[in-house]
Parts: sequence; structure tokens; C-alpha cells
Amino acid sequence: MVNQMAQDALLRNFAVIGEASHKIETHYRGFPADHPKLPLTFAYQMRNTVGHGYFKADLEIVRRTIHRDLPRL
Repeated sequence: MVNQMAQDALLRNFAVIGEASHKIETHYRGFPADHPKLPLTFAYQMRNTVGHGYFKADLEIVRRTIHRDLPRL
């Protein structure tokens, strides 16, 4: 990552995306079935890792997710 502030901002944004994905699954139960290609569960799991994993977050996985997965969404 470029610097600590950028890294923290990226991890925070993943936490927000993951929390929002969980809210979608919880409050709009038909949405995941209608959009099976959206990785809502993965987003929430990643949120838990970056939000509660503290020093355990694998920044290489974060980097790959940014470059490989986010553009498809």
C-alpha cells in the first residue's frame, strides 16, 4: 500500500461495503437470490477480517480484491 493513511482508508471502505452487504442480506432477503453473482457473503466475511482481525488482515488479498473483483462489480 502507498501509505498508512491510504491503507487505513481502504480497509475502512471494505468494512463499510461488507456491513452494507450484510444489511442487504438481512433486510432484503430476495435480493441475494435475484443477484447470485454478487459476493455478499464474501464481502461480509472480509469486513469481519478487516474490522476485527486488526493485524491479521492480509493486505495481498485486499490488493487482489481491489484489482480483480471490484472492477467486475
